[in-house]
Amino acid sequence: MVSKDKKLIAVPGDLLEKIYAVSAKEGKTPFLYISEIFEQALRAHDIGKSLRQVIDAYIMIETVKNSGSTIISSESLYTIIQKIYGGSSDELRRKWFETGEWYGKYILAKFGELKNPEELKNLIEAYLWDMNEIHLVRIEDKAVLKCISPHQPLELTELSASFLEGVMSALGYKCVRKDVVKGVILMEFKI
Repeated sequence: MVSKDKKLIAVPGDLLEKIYAVSAKEGKTPFLYISEIFEQALRAHDIGKSLRQVIDAYIMIETVKNSGSTIISSESLYTIIQKIYGGSSDELRRKWFETGEWYGKYILAKFGELKNPEELKNLIEAYLWDMNEIHLVRIEDKAVLKCISPHQPLELTELSASFLEGVMSALGYKCVRKDVVKGVILMEFKI
């Protein structure tokens, strides 16, 4: 008999078996473990995110952290880039392209080939935090990537475009068009 404060819900059997195994490993009852999952899903909902988005963001934060990246304020980054960009722009663009290639190869190794452009867009958003908008659409044998971040100086926008070109190159895309102005990136890739 189920008490008033507990409810039964239907769950696929194979999923429930995994829950039993994980809860046992963690030394928790399945009831406690499932309750914690629901609590965390509701916390994610309260901040306007799905549990998948929260977990994907956590994975990307760990990836960025483990890759040797550092969090720095936008203002500090802009100042540094603007001071060194003029004499080293080619070298910086090459380095950002290489970093993008690494990230693209990481995506392939970790997630395999992504068929859904939305998944790739989410992974790019997780890495490029300061982009206000990222749009990625696939049209036949092309992919169109649009990024908007009006507060970014031109130098950082150009470097971000190099990073994105590296990511897409590692994923098998060839850049056939790249338009970059302060805070706006429009790129087209052939698959």
